[in-house]
Amino acid sequence: GKFSYVNPRLCEITGYASEEMINKLSVMDVVHPNDRAMVGNNLEQRIQGEVKSLNYQLRGLKKNGEDYYAEVFGSLTQSLGKPAIIGTLIDITERFKAIEKMQESEKALKISNERFFFFVKATKDAIWDWNIINNKIWGNEVFSKLFNIAAGTEISFETFLQKQHPQD
Repeated sequence: GKFSYVNPRLCEITGYASEEMINKLSVMDVVHPNDRAMVGNNLEQRIQGEVKSLNYQLRGLKKNGEDYYAEVFGSLTQSLGKPAIIGTLIDITERFKAIEKMQESEKALKISNERFFFFVKATKDAIWDWNIINNKIWGNEVFSKLFNIAAGTEISFETFLQKQHPQD
């Protein structure tokens, strides 16, 4: 149940020296408490021969108490005549944090869009937005009524200009 070998990269990721890990620490010592049940189950499945190899992600715990995120590839093997796991751990902390930030941004954008659409629906002003890339104009219901356009219809900027008074 202990590490019998660790490479320098694992030491770098976890913050432990190899001497602190080999024959002293188990995999669970570098796994976040919230992921220990999953990792234990995955280890047990391989040791019992239910599966030979697994690939999954986990949250780990460094020596200094910081979290890290890793993708794990582990396979059943034999060591000194006993079942053992040989594994590769890839640090995906930066990727995980980037995805987390992207998800937070998407959530904030969704909230912002919802607020905008509530505002657009509640106002008595004509609100419109011109997408310069596709040259289409979208407007709220007041805009659609003002310019006699079916609600939800996008029009080109040229069509919008044709609906303006000649002096404007």
